[in-house]
Amino acid sequence: MRISQKGIDLIKYFTGCKLSSYYNTDNVLAIGYGHTGKEVKRNMKITQEQAEALLQNDLAHVEYMLNVRFVGDKKLKQNQYDAVCSFVYSVGVHAFLKSTMFALLMKKDYENASNQFARWNKVTKDGRKEVSQKLTTRRIAEKELFDIAERL
Repeated sequence: MRISQKGIDLIKYFTGCKLSSYYNTDNVLAIGYGHTGKEVKRNMKITQEQAEALLQNDLAHVEYMLNVRFVGDKKLKQNQYDAVCSFVYSVGVHAFLKSTMFALLMKKDYENASNQFARWNKVTKDGRKEVSQKLTTRRIAEKELFDIAERL
């Protein structure tokens, strides 16, 4: 399964694109559509085309993990897959694999899995978790996209 343009647009909308490296909310250097990695350096600059290529590469990693781990036998609908891809792109593969959402998706408990989006709306500031309005809005959008597929 592959993420659709609708899913990519959701990621782009909430992540935004910065062609110069910056520190994200986790104080990690990022560039483009939130790409992180050892190759990202301070004061680094890229083109829009490079940002698109990094996004596609990062999404390929997310898709591979989802397809290998559970999508093949769980048969998510496209909107569900898109919402989960956006979520995993945001929180990271490792956090997702340890999450309750992942466990519920493995059990095909889509209703309760959908309710997990809202739990992931916090950022760490000064060692404390606090609600992020931006993440709250993103999680609402991801949940709505996921739930559309449930109603179809």
